[in-house]
Amino acid sequence: MAQVSGDEAARALPGLDADLTAYLEAAGGDAHRALALALEDLVRLERALEAARRLVSYGYARGGLPTVLKEP
Repeated sequence: MAQVSGDEAARALPGLDADLTAYLEAAGGDAHRALALALEDLVRLERALEAARRLVSYGYARGGLPTVLKEP
């Protein structure tokens, strides 16, 4: 497995994002494990986004306005 420290990666890739450095540090410098952690987070976020999308209504419902919104 490729072992890389966050500092080594930052020097090798000056534009390296702080999140990527954090993944490398969390994985103990193992680049393959860091990628696996990032992919796990991505899948978790995609599932959360899909759940949120299901809660949004894009249609219209027939019926009266709630009594609070009705004009006097």
